[in-house]
Amino acid sequence: MRSAAELRSSWRSWLALAVLAGLSGGVVVAAAAGARRTDSALARHVVAYRFPDVSVGNSELFDRVRALPQVAATSESLSLAYVARDARGRPVLSLGPHAMKVEVSLDGRDGAALGRWKLLAGRRPHSQRRDEALVDSRAAKTLGVGPGGAIRLRVFSPEGVVNFGGNPDSMHAGRLVELRVVGVKAATDTVDDPGGVVRLTPAFYRAHSLDRYQGNTMSIRLEHGAADIPAFRREMERKFGSASFSSQRDETARVQRSIHLQVQALRLAAALGGMVVLMLLFQALLRLAAFASLEHPILRAVGMTRKQLFALGMARSGAIALAAAGLTGVVAAALSPLSPIGLARELEPDPGFAIDPLAVPLGSVAVLVALMLAGAVASWRAVRTQEEAAAPSPSSAAGHVPEALARWGLPATAVSGVRLALSGGRGAAAAPVAATLLGGIMAVAVAGTALTFSASLRHLFSTPRLYGQTWDYELDYTGLLDRTQIASSVRRDRAISDAALGAAAFPVRVRANGESREVSVRAMDDVKGAIPFVVIDGRAPAKDDEILVGAKTLAALGLRVGDAVNVRSTESARLRIVGRGVVAQGGSGNPATGAAMTFEGLRRVAPGVPEDCCLQLQLRFAHGADREATVARLERRLGYPAGLPPTVADFGGVQKLPLVLSALLAAVAAGALAHTLVQAVRRRRRDLAILKTLGFDRRQVLATVAWQATTFAVIGLLVGLPLGVAAGRWAWNLFAEQIGIVPEPVTPVALILLVVPGAVLLANLVAAVPGRMAARTRPALVLRAE
Repeated sequence: MRSAAELRSSWRSWLALAVLAGLSGGVVVAAAAGARRTDSALARHVVAYRFPDVSVGNSELFDRVRALPQVAATSESLSLAYVARDARGRPVLSLGPHAMKVEVSLDGRDGAALGRWKLLAGRRPHSQRRDEALVDSRAAKTLGVGPGGAIRLRVFSPEGVVNFGGNPDSMHAGRLVELRVVGVKAATDTVDDPGGVVRLTPAFYRAHSLDRYQGNTMSIRLEHGAADIPAFRREMERKFGSASFSSQRDETARVQRSIHLQVQALRLAAALGGMVVLMLLFQALLRLAAFASLEHPILRAVGMTRKQLFALGMARSGAIALAAAGLTGVVAAALSPLSPIGLARELEPDPGFAIDPLAVPLGSVAVLVALMLAGAVASWRAVRTQEEAAAPSPSSAAGHVPEALARWGLPATAVSGVRLALSGGRGAAAAPVAATLLGGIMAVAVAGTALTFSASLRHLFSTPRLYGQTWDYELDYTGLLDRTQIASSVRRDRAISDAALGAAAFPVRVRANGESREVSVRAMDDVKGAIPFVVIDGRAPAKDDEILVGAKTLAALGLRVGDAVNVRSTESARLRIVGRGVVAQGGSGNPATGAAMTFEGLRRVAPGVPEDCCLQLQLRFAHGADREATVARLERRLGYPAGLPPTVADFGGVQKLPLVLSALLAAVAAGALAHTLVQAVRRRRRDLAILKTLGFDRRQVLATVAWQATTFAVIGLLVGLPLGVAAGRWAWNLFAEQIGIVPEPVTPVALILLVVPGAVLLANLVAAVPGRMAARTRPALVLRAE
């Protein structure tokens, strides 16, 4: 009966708290479900679109491989040697930091029987039309085309590559073809071909009489999928003497690493948001229970026991928790179309609404249990407090701070508002001040953390040195150019201050302490000025028996600067580790897993590396040079400049996530503050009535409530902002260590300072409605019992 009476009188407050908990809980659960959906998108895409299990590149074995018992279906495609132009007129090649692949289906089964395409726009190309092409989303961006657009390619034989003199349109061996784009598909190969993939038809192959064996690949689907790979390997070794093939599982793992960072970010956001939301809602339940406890002495007088009063509080919490849990599931399902995020969003085979069968039910149950437990604690505290003979006395801050403000001449509204905010009150006017202040501090701290992390992320994108790039322009295709001519040309170019030539992403195997790791080495020789490596500890290698190693590789092998390590390619050499640093990587490499040495050092372990083939060109522009004009001139002749490494670029997909999390928690904190002020006004009616009796008018009562809200905001800012900035810098250092970059956090002082007026303004806006309620207090009715 008592519970029903409370519901009739307080349902609005209960409903407000349930809606606040359901909305915030739904967003947190949606983030957790989105992380699961993002993490599984690639695997589900591979299954849904019938990707091959293995690929074989030795064309001499194709007919014999088809006869193996494990083979269920095959498709054959040809990779073209080509040159194209992107949307800005820059050369696009099959190598380099923006490499693009052009493939021709030889049998028409690619994209149909195997590796079916997920179309994002347009249609499939007709197999009998030689001028139709399909591009993936990255190639569409690289070339600046969509359905209905045109592509011009200069196609040539492998022998024609050596005739490339730096001007793509002057290749005598090339054949200029024009293609019409009819569709755009999801991009699945983002590691080896960051510039995307263009798919051509069998009719194109027949029309241009291409060399069938210049670079073709056979894709294979096995009878029992990946489970047949061991048997397939044994059969290959028995019949052909070797098992040279690549598995789709390995290729998928490389792409999955790019997605994993975004998944980690979503999980972290869900965990952090869940903890803060729970704290804010707990102090709201604490206030609600404290307000209800005003009637406990009367209820005890008519015979209710402590257990019955506790059960009454649990019934209140249960009603709120049930409504919040139901709303949590609805909100999480409604937000499901926003996931997956990043690359996984494009790969998702079933976009749109999706109710995660694990995350949504568990999330709803977690909200129910968390609110019930919080309600149990709040009810127990309310019952215990009422049983105590005397209420706690006001804190020293509650007395001294208002007195100091009065001595400084602040208006009575400010003094009264600060006293109401800091004083817990006595008896019927008691309020959970500590919980309210803690909620505000946590909300401000999370905002400070998010702003610091976001600023550090923007600083990373604008500071290439942090991920190992100490040059302004890079080219991976210098094997097609004369080394001597390049060195002579850059020495004469006044716009270039520094230049280096060498090998990049050259694989070697590093062995120490019984462990072995394959490492990508960057080995450069300066030909003008100096382009240094990024060193965190120690120094850069200067001799052919020295090496700099990334932090993760050092940790994995149990090594330190100064140790010796065995490095092997075609030959083996003992090198001394002289430094720990960040080495810019191509492909899927992590900057903390690479290594650096001199070019002569690389020649010790790989004597077959010629000086005029497969080299890297790095340039740095002179101070005062026209950067845009120099880049445009180099791009017209050489190609793209370097870009962000995948481990850094892929994280950009969640660049806005910290700010979104801050906005969410700010909204929850604002709702919790509104609930606090409404409850405070209701509990402090006697104090407000006395103030009005002493002469306060409606405007002064409004100002008093506004000062109360401002006090909560100011304390939250004074304590929460330093904590948030410190937590943001700590989180960024952990993130930098994870992806292998130089840890250099940034504190956005201007944005942090803007939080101060923003928080005060938000608190005063929230205080407007409770202030009007307080201004309508009628002293005679409130004080009648006195």
